[in-house]
Amino acid sequence: MNLIKDFRKEKGITQKEFAEKTGVSINKISMVENNKGIDIEGACGICNAFPKELEIKQLAIQRREE
Repeated sequence: MNLIKDFRKEKGITQKEFAEKTGVSINKISMVENNKGIDIEGACGICNAFPKELEIKQLAIQRREE
């Protein structure tokens, strides 16, 4: 399971569109979708773009479970 990848696909948007909406580079989006981690700025960008749907603690929990 990959929270960000699943969420993005559920929304029906490409990595490029997701990157533009969140202000996070497409490279960082790709890294997190491939379970290579994400920095706090990237996590904040993603969560700020979707505040009612994603929380930083969800990203932290997923990372710990890997």
